[in-house]
Amino acid sequence: MWRNIAKGLMLCVLAVTTYVTVGNAYDVEDSMNTELQAPHASLELYVAGSGQEYKLLDALVKSGSFDSSPTGLLSTERIVQIPASETGGVAYLVLSQFFDHATARKVAQRRTKATQPFVTGPPVTLSLSAVEHVVGDWGWESGNVRSIQSVAGRSVQELVSKKMSVSFLKIGYVGQAANVAFFPAGTSLNQVLAEAKADPNLAGATVFLDKTNNQYVVYSEFFRTPQVKPAKPATGQMAGLVLDHQPGVVVQNYEAR
Repeated sequence: MWRNIAKGLMLCVLAVTTYVTVGNAYDVEDSMNTELQAPHASLELYVAGSGQEYKLLDALVKSGSFDSSPTGLLSTERIVQIPASETGGVAYLVLSQFFDHATARKVAQRRTKATQPFVTGPPVTLSLSAVEHVVGDWGWESGNVRSIQSVAGRSVQELVSKKMSVSFLKIGYVGQAANVAFFPAGTSLNQVLAEAKADPNLAGATVFLDKTNNQYVVYSEFFRTPQVKPAKPATGQMAGLVLDHQPGVVVQNYEAR
């Protein structure tokens, strides 16, 4: 599955204009600290109509935070390309992090309207709360034992001083192997964190709570192809639409201008 996703990514990257913000070192560090602190998030699933994947991706970016100034504060948005289970085509998971619910609603309404001509149906949206961040070190490069730690309450400066990777928090990077995991209701936070920290290829992960469905959702990115887990249909609001451990590739990664 990862090989098929990678092939699709290459076509997508070649065909779609990339929107990336560029700033000085202080701006980048500040944006990463902001991402660590944003308490709210939304995860939206958009299924592209036949032949509409590039137009849909363009509309997702332009109707999001990059080309606009939403009322309120927004941290970052990541768009992950995945296979569409219902059509066999392309779908996108859009992860947006916010500081207030009003901004999340405004962006979602604008994006739903802008993407309507290019999708098979209305998006499925989860409203999430950030719970914990997990990052790995650079041990995989040197062949040393990896250290993967929870980073609650830490700043980017602290992570760098402890030789932990902050690449997971950087904006502008695309092409990373990503995974979105939907845990069954009743799974404990300790169980979720244990799984998130178990893959030595992990660059970083954020644990979210979907209070409506009483389930944890984990967004992860990896330095290398992650360990493959047996997958089954997701539970909760995404049931029947994605896998419980849904692999994908990051095709957009930006912050509000």
